[in-house]
This record gives sequence, structure tokens and C-alpha cells, in this order.
Amino acid sequence: MPELKPADEQDLLLEHGEVYVAEGRWGRAYFRPPQEPEYSRFVATAAREGANLYAAQKTLVLDCLLKPSRAEFAEIVRQRPGLVPRIAADLIALAQDEEARFLAPLG
Repeated sequence: MPELKPADEQDLLLEHGEVYVAEGRWGRAYFRPPQEPEYSRFVATAAREGANLYAAQKTLVLDCLLKPSRAEFAEIVRQRPGLVPRIAADLIALAQDEEARFLAPLG
């Protein structure tokens, strides 16, 4: 997956205000904190009886993904499914105005 240039990262910051980066041997992915619609959907989906928590987390992660494309990141997740709960936990923490542990702030 191609890396973003610093100017492209600055564009993400200007557009979204708050951007976080997940990085590993697989590359980098950029996320914004969840807003009320994404967070509300996550809570409602996860709270259903018999809910698939992993699917709810994956939806939250993909909803907040800025770069790479959903298709590119879905391929990474197929090979490293443990990224989903790790990133989702940080996105939930950010929605609660807490610090992320895995995601690093951009900028």
C-alpha cells in the first residue's frame, strides 16, 4: 500500500481536523474519531441480543477509515483480523474523549 506524502497527510488534517494513524508491517491506515452517527450505530448493533461484536467493531473501523480504501484495508484485515478490535477500542476511547493506545495522532 503506497504511503501518503506529508502534503496529503496535511490535507487530511485540514479536512477532518483530528486524524489518527495505525501503523504496522502491513503499512499505515488513517482514521478520524467516530461522530455520533457511527458511534450510535456501533452501540445499537453491539447491544442487540446475539450480536456479532466483531462485525459491529469492523463496521465502526471501516466507517472511520480515511485511507487506504475500504477494499485495501479489508484485505489487510483478512490477513490480520486482530487489528479490528484493537483499532475499534481506540476509536471508542476517542469518542469518549479518552486517549488512544494503538492509534497515534497525526500532526
